[in-house]
Amino acid sequence: MAEYIVDTTDGIYNARTTGELVRCRDCWYYLRGRCDWLLMLTGRMLPAIPFEPAPDGYCAWGEKRDGER
Repeated sequence: MAEYIVDTTDGIYNARTTGELVRCRDCWYYLRGRCDWLLMLTGRMLPAIPFEPAPDGYCAWGEKRDGER
């Protein structure tokens, strides 16, 4: 079931859908319990950042995975 991001800036009666929410477990950057978003963004390994998101978490940079990575 798809989940959507809703903008309620103008009130709940004027709410509008602004995009689809991507959970970590469905994200391109999530692999074996780790988020590799920073590595993919910069193309190089940076100092370790302890970021282990929950599978049902989400962030602003999530991209839906279409196939295998």
